[in-house]
Amino acid sequence: MVDGIISKAGSLTGYSLKVWLTRNKDTLKYLVMAVSGIMTNVAIGDAIWKWVATIAVPVIVKLVIDFIDFWTNDVVL
Repeated sequence: MVDGIISKAGSLTGYSLKVWLTRNKDTLKYLVMAVSGIMTNVAIGDAIWKWVATIAVPVIVKLVIDFIDFWTNDVVL
């Protein structure tokens, strides 16, 4: 048996948004990338630039988000 406090079904005892964000940060990164790609695709009218930007913007967004993640966390090198 597990020692400690157990949160019974239907209760949010012990729930932490910070823990949820930490555990799901990769999913959130991909969601931000997808949204930025869709928004870019919708915003640009020229066909060639539309697809170039739709590919480039999510990659740049991912690089920026990964940089922020690396900068704000302790990383073992």
